[in-house]
Amino acid sequence: MEERTPAYKVMIAEDELLVRVGLNLTVPWEDYGMQVVAVVEDGVSAWEAYQIHRPNIVLTDLCMPGMDGVELVRKIRESGEVCEIIIITCIEDFDTLYQLMKMGITGYLVKATMVQKDIDEVLKKALNNLKDIYVSVAYTTSLPGDMRKANPLYDFVFFHHDSDLYLSECEKHEQYYKHIQYCILILWDSQVRSILKSSITSIFQKRLNPFRVSDVYFDDELLFISLAHTDEHDINEIYLVIRELLSYIDEVLDVKLRIVICETKGSDERLAKLVNKGQIILRNSYFYPSSLTVLQADRPGERGTFDLHDCITLLQERILVMVPLMNYQKNKLLFSSNIDALKESLGISREKYEKSLLSLAELYLITINKTEKSDDLLNHLRISLAEAESAKDAFMLFETTVFGDSSCLHPIYCKEMLNTICYIRENIDQNISLTDMASMVCVSPNYYSVLFKQMVGCSFSDYLGLVRIDKACELIGLGEFSIQKVSTLCGFSDASYFSRFFKQKTGLSPHQLRVAK
Repeated sequence: MEERTPAYKVMIAEDELLVRVGLNLTVPWEDYGMQVVAVVEDGVSAWEAYQIHRPNIVLTDLCMPGMDGVELVRKIRESGEVCEIIIITCIEDFDTLYQLMKMGITGYLVKATMVQKDIDEVLKKALNNLKDIYVSVAYTTSLPGDMRKANPLYDFVFFHHDSDLYLSECEKHEQYYKHIQYCILILWDSQVRSILKSSITSIFQKRLNPFRVSDVYFDDELLFISLAHTDEHDINEIYLVIRELLSYIDEVLDVKLRIVICETKGSDERLAKLVNKGQIILRNSYFYPSSLTVLQADRPGERGTFDLHDCITLLQERILVMVPLMNYQKNKLLFSSNIDALKESLGISREKYEKSLLSLAELYLITINKTEKSDDLLNHLRISLAEAESAKDAFMLFETTVFGDSSCLHPIYCKEMLNTICYIRENIDQNISLTDMASMVCVSPNYYSVLFKQMVGCSFSDYLGLVRIDKACELIGLGEFSIQKVSTLCGFSDASYFSRFFKQKTGLSPHQLRVAK
């Protein structure tokens, strides 16, 4: 594999303007594989810039306002990070320089006498030192196999996914077996330069350190940050920090990132699974357009945002409400098959997703007897879907073209409202009340009624009746139960009332439907 040439970051700290500007503009930094990331004029600003940029090489004056060069060197060394330090001084103060030599400085330059040759020599020395000792996380994936095994967690997450092998590698290399609570995956845009990747990595690592950063790896495509032994109550704060960093990096560095947060909760098997799924999400902006996605359990979805899984769940209920009941029964199997195909295409195939939407649209239009308009509507929808930038846009185009409006998913109560719909479906034989459902969402019955009608398109009581009759049609079609038993299984306490209600909704009595089946 071709060896990479890293772009080392350089910071210049110098209070004299001519020296500061001269070093920045006249030294051919690119020839050394270096790039200046910060130029500051005092010691305090130098330390702040160091913490943000984490440069590999620091050129610093000894005498600066706020904090002198000796204190800056001491702070850098206490940080424990690899950094080559070059001193810029007015006079050869050998006592101070000797003190700094013991702190591991690379060399020094005297302002009054330095020439390009002196600068060249000290930079080459720094470069050689870095090549010898600097094992950058940026090139983990390009290391030879025997060296890469020194990173058991990285191997486990991105390669073998074998927790037993991960444990044995940790023991072999005398490393801790880490139970990762959360991990953050960031996809680099192809236009982001190496120096920016390194800077962004440092920014994320610094801001996330309070949450106990365990490991940081990045290559040409991805940045991986793991958090071990993180308290569960920290997660909301982690979200806030990451959102803040997304905004900051976009506004200040003009870099747009895509991020996935995986809540692994210490499960090794889940960690590998979610990281793998996270990579798919990051590379598939059509299905996952959000800049930040949170993976909880086995479902991707950022809290309180547009979720296609939820939209399709609601779509199924809206079709039941909007299609005449007996027409729905005739095509129920086809509707179910189309809905299943739509769900299966999510995150997998744009082609299958669009095809499923078109098939569902055609079936719906035929079922409600709008065949005279179907060709025009379907052609318009086909063109619109091909131009859609995301699956979300495509779904909304489908709904507005076919139904005339789109799903009304509440940004706060969406999940809870859908949970009540699932509860109704699964417990239709029980006495289900509006008050009970409202209590599940923690809202008043009146507000629940408003939310329900906005989402589903009919009142709670009408929907409950439709679901009961839908279930009754299914049970009658099986031919295994008496009408009395069917009424009980569908939540009716009075078989006579059930028969009257059934005929009112379908136009047939339960017995007539049984004969027809």
